[in-house]
Amino acid sequence: MEVCKLYFTLVAIPFFTFLIMAAADDFDTARQKIEKAKPNIDYNTLCSERKAGREKIACHIEGVPSVGFVVCKKPLYKEKGLEKGEDEQPVSCSDVIHNELDKIVKVFKGNVKTVKIILPIISGVKCVDDPSLDCSGFLAEWVAPEKGQFKRVSDHIVGNTVRKLTADVKKFTTSGLTNTTADLIRIKNYMILNAAENKYRQICDLQGFFLVKGGFLLMGVSDIRNTGINEGCWPGDPTTQQVLDGFNEMITAFKKSA
Repeated sequence: MEVCKLYFTLVAIPFFTFLIMAAADDFDTARQKIEKAKPNIDYNTLCSERKAGREKIACHIEGVPSVGFVVCKKPLYKEKGLEKGEDEQPVSCSDVIHNELDKIVKVFKGNVKTVKIILPIISGVKCVDDPSLDCSGFLAEWVAPEKGQFKRVSDHIVGNTVRKLTADVKKFTTSGLTNTTADLIRIKNYMILNAAENKYRQICDLQGFFLVKGGFLLMGVSDIRNTGINEGCWPGDPTTQQVLDGFNEMITAFKKSA
């Protein structure tokens, strides 16, 4: 309960300001479809398409082209501790959902663009990979392939394939690389707290949509970590320096092609 109180205190005002541009009719239609199908939802019929992550799926609502339902695969997860070095601990689906939305609000307040989200959370639904009815999720903007392409930016930084990523983005972006550059600069600025004191923050598992008409929308913020320049979110993740270097490479390449 305390998590819920904290969450709604944080997002009550900025979230609805953020969502003023959302397609309200489509979101209402999607919510009605889910409420009608609850609690024992058949995701094979509800979803026209699915995109799977580690903890959740994004279900493209059948008949509602612009909306997806992000919902847990199972009711309980083993999550890494809140601080570095902590052991894994059990976390409920509800906490996973609230944590992700809380992080999305934080980056939004830091002037970073994200996909649109509509509250309230939808609870008491069947888990995707489990018969339990203890799962929950939220409605989010669905970015169709003709509007944008999803890229796991952190993976490209770790794999040293940022040059390939920028080349791919330039191929499908029809206009507005200036907007893409501006959105990446917003994320870079968000990361730098105080460079002189070696204080930075990382958006862990950084991923999102590069838009065909230009721009970048962050999606799926799993965590935000305070780091030093040579630290990452977790072992095996890129360091802050590597992320900043990757962003500088992308920004430079996009500026040349704008």
